Amino acid sequence: KQWYQRRVRAPNAEWSYCENPRVKEVRVIREIKKGEEVVTDYMAMEDGAFLIASERKRMLLAIRNFHCACALCASEHAENDALRRKLQKLHNDVPKYASQLDLPSAIAAALEKCQNLENCEDLVSEIGMAYLELY
Repeated sequence: KQWYQRRVRAPNAEWSYCENPRVKEVRVIREIKKGEEVVTDYMAMEDGAFLIASERKRMLLAIRNFHCACALCASEHAENDALRRKLQKLHNDVPKYASQLDLPSAIAAALEKCQNLENCEDLVSEIGMAYLELY
């Protein structure tokens, strides 16, 4: 049976490939209310989670050939873009510090990234991988 899911920027589920590359596994990442549609993040596979609105729009047009009109992309979100810039910096800092064997700084950056993600509903799908950086 083939199953379709709509992709959005504020997901309640995520998908990944299983051992069989033709099979995807869908997992719930937040509570789904009765009657609520199951939706995934359409940027997750393009490594665009921390891009600001203008960069996300440009990437979606180039890769998916469509203009996104979700609530996050449809209006200006200066506060959200500032948070994403901060998260992108922290995301880049973790491996940079780790490669320099500056583990206290890598752990501090990973922890700050996790704390910031906890306050950003549309990036909930990134929290699991962010916490793995602490280990």
